[in-house]
Amino acid sequence: RERGERETPFSLESDVVEIFLSKYLNTAMDLLTIVLLVVVVALLVVLIRDKFVTPANPFTTATIPESGDPSVKELTMYSLLAPPEAKVTHSFSPGCTRLDLFLRAAGLTYEAKEPDFSEAPLGKSPYMRHGDNLVPDSHYCMQYLTNTFAEGKTHLGRVRLQLSATEQMFTTIINRICDESSYNAIVTFRWINPEFWDTTKRLYFGDMPWPIRAILPPMFRKGMYLWTRGQGIARLPEYKIVAQTKEDIDALSSILGSKRYAVSNDMTPADTTLFGTLDQFLNESTSLYGIPEYARSKANLVAYHKRMREEFY
Repeated sequence: RERGERETPFSLESDVVEIFLSKYLNTAMDLLTIVLLVVVVALLVVLIRDKFVTPANPFTTATIPESGDPSVKELTMYSLLAPPEAKVTHSFSPGCTRLDLFLRAAGLTYEAKEPDFSEAPLGKSPYMRHGDNLVPDSHYCMQYLTNTFAEGKTHLGRVRLQLSATEQMFTTIINRICDESSYNAIVTFRWINPEFWDTTKRLYFGDMPWPIRAILPPMFRKGMYLWTRGQGIARLPEYKIVAQTKEDIDALSSILGSKRYAVSNDMTPADTTLFGTLDQFLNESTSLYGIPEYARSKANLVAYHKRMREEFY
């Protein structure tokens, strides 16, 4: 060192620490950069697959059982059960209510449980377990029960199974109105409409622990929005959805007319569909643009719903 310059104590140690920190900080920054690049690439892959890639086989490979062993009596229905404070008869799902009513009218003994979606054949409810068979969807469950317990019979319990051509035509119309048009409207109003969302969130998720209650509702709501948007109904102005739903109610009232049941004076499978949808319209706890009130203005629909509840519930 030059004359007069004092040596700084610990300078060697300081230099070593500085070199060490510089080297490993640079290494850490390089690792962080790599991690960020991996995350960005992964997000791009997910985005591309989600937006641009269609599966080679978009259809499910699941096999739906057509019938089972009639000697097996253990039968379990997995259904979205409504909470006690709800006004609906069985469930917020028209399909779940449909299957529940069919089982009651058929005189079959069964147990109702909350669904386990990890085992649900199509990932949705209702579904049913009979012996080793898992059967999805209310319509397929009803077909399965008919094939299993009513082969060669005209009735299964109270349900008449053999229909005339006219009765079958009206059954198909009721199914299309309830399962497609009215159902999509119900989903849109409950899950997309901000006025009803708080009620839906409380009834569906209110008894869940707080962390789950904070995460799941917006996820489910976004999924419902994408579905109804893709189907097309959520693209319509609200007043058009309301008008369309009132037309559905008018059609159902006209088909029922003065008959005791949906398509005749005997109970048929069409009654399970009609009751499942009317139970949603007539028992909504929120106005929904006046649709429940409009349904209640149809005296024959109200009387029919009351008769069915008294007979089977």
